[in-house]
Amino acid sequence: VVLCAALILSHSVFFFALAGMAWSLCTFATDDRLMLYIISFTIIAFCAFIFVLVSMILCFACSKTFMFEESSVKGKLYYILAEVRKVMESRRKWIAVFAFLFLLWVSLCILAGTHGLCVPNEPVSDVSSTITRIITRKLGMDPYCSDTGVCYVYLLVPNDLSTQMHVVFHSTEEPRISAVRYGKSPDKLDTQIVGRYDKLNNYELDRYISSVVLNDLEPGSTYYFQALIYPDTNGYTSSDVGKFRTAPVIDSNGSSMENLNYVVASDIGKTDAATAIAQAIAKEEPLFLAIGGDLAYENGYQACYCRYDWLLNEFQNTLVTPKGYTIPILASIGNHEAGGTYVHPSKIPFFLDYFPYAD
Repeated sequence: VVLCAALILSHSVFFFALAGMAWSLCTFATDDRLMLYIISFTIIAFCAFIFVLVSMILCFACSKTFMFEESSVKGKLYYILAEVRKVMESRRKWIAVFAFLFLLWVSLCILAGTHGLCVPNEPVSDVSSTITRIITRKLGMDPYCSDTGVCYVYLLVPNDLSTQMHVVFHSTEEPRISAVRYGKSPDKLDTQIVGRYDKLNNYELDRYISSVVLNDLEPGSTYYFQALIYPDTNGYTSSDVGKFRTAPVIDSNGSSMENLNYVVASDIGKTDAATAIAQAIAKEEPLFLAIGGDLAYENGYQACYCRYDWLLNEFQNTLVTPKGYTIPILASIGNHEAGGTYVHPSKIPFFLDYFPYAD
């Protein structure tokens, strides 16, 4: 009887665990994988339910009366119902109540622990859930946008790097107006350009991504810039003043009077090695950085926005040259941006929002 009870308990916990994982993954996976998760986990959960049923039959099969004295199917059924009634009328019913409450508690813990599941790579151990992310944010263990102001300011390579620059920045406040002030002196940012903003499609946080393209710049020149948001009519909040440079003039033959220094990299991830490499890249004073995919290794999970928070924070802090220039980024989509599968770019979370090159 103890063995059969253990079987029931283990299979029930297994069933609730699978149900929680299925619910979490099916809710937060990308659209193209949603049906695959539903089908696979439904089959596994159904098998787990069959295991529970078999365990219950085994429990009653341990009874001599059930095995030998009741020969007909109807008699065995009546025997099972009678045994259940005896349990509920005796002190043993509290054992059943305790077992039910225990399984309910275990299932709730599994559901809470797997809610908003993020299963990344590089490193694989960086698995998180909604609860763990709330805790790490409260403890200041992970970078996160503040409730007010501008965060994660970075540059993208525009269509013409000699006369343009693309500035992207985030905020948790909805900006009534997103803008960038710039000029050739940090004390005289006399030109302001208004851009656009979009709300990040994320179930767990409010995040707005602003995109501003600066045009008609002078080739081979240094500019200072500052990102601003106007959340209301009472004023604005701004970032620190940064610095960038435009590319030198390239003639019709595709040649330049100056050497063009740039860096190509890929497969970044959230590792100490990635930080060290980014610091080494900045020391080369490159004009821009090209990244051939697999940036944050978020594997297409909406819940893995935390990986991009870490990555963009690293970009902001490390992709600055010794001379103080912010390095523009030219990034592309890799298989880990597509969840490990090659799906249409419109179904890929984060990348097109965080890197709006179409602007």
